[in-house]
Amino acid sequence: FDIVPQVAEEANFSDDKVKVIMDTSVIAGCFFYILMTFIAISIVPEHYSNWVAYVNDLNNLEGFNKIMTFHSAYKILGMTGLYLITAAAVCAVLTGILAFYIATSRLLYSMAREEMLPSWFGVLNKNGVPFNAIIFCTTVSILVSLLGRNTVGWTVDMASLGGAIGFGYTSLAAYKYSINENRKDVSILSGLGFFFSVIFALLLLVPLPGLQSSLAREPYIMLLIWIFMGVTFYWVSITRRGGGQAEK
Repeated sequence: FDIVPQVAEEANFSDDKVKVIMDTSVIAGCFFYILMTFIAISIVPEHYSNWVAYVNDLNNLEGFNKIMTFHSAYKILGMTGLYLITAAAVCAVLTGILAFYIATSRLLYSMAREEMLPSWFGVLNKNGVPFNAIIFCTTVSILVSLLGRNTVGWTVDMASLGGAIGFGYTSLAAYKYSINENRKDVSILSGLGFFFSVIFALLLLVPLPGLQSSLAREPYIMLLIWIFMGVTFYWVSITRRGGGQAEK
């Protein structure tokens, strides 16, 4: 569902259908995530009296016994369950990769079109695909993955905060438009979206006793670098626009 807003502009069907696709994908995603959770907790592993003891001992386990969902699928359906859950995991990873490539490349293309990024990112090939943006995303992804598993984890942690900020910004913008259009239903939903975005951002930024949700030192460093790059790109964009308007 993340990529629907990015590709909606180029869709050859109505906005109402986009909303149906978005709602259906969100509901389906929630259903399958909940289903995976129920599968994971459906069977308490052998030799453990409860789930707390099992979770505390995960570091001492090996193979699929260390992954609760895989372990439960195996205990329920045997090797068939293990094959099914493996196939589902592979499909989830592949579709996630494809979706994020589409979303990120379209986002970079849109920013380049609005002169917020260099025009190089806005180049389209003969099929209307932002080819340069995809090449850039692929190169960065490969370089980051070569730096090791920890680096990938730091990037994901940092991106979680970016997601909260992006979702909060979008919710706040929707709230503003809903007030102007007197849409109370949208006002309530967008207000809740902004509220939860702030909560998630605070959980990542503020260390709280008893919780391990806050960012580690390395993601903070990467976040500062990312903010510096964003401010630089924004400053260059504003400077270019100012210069262009002055020339006109």
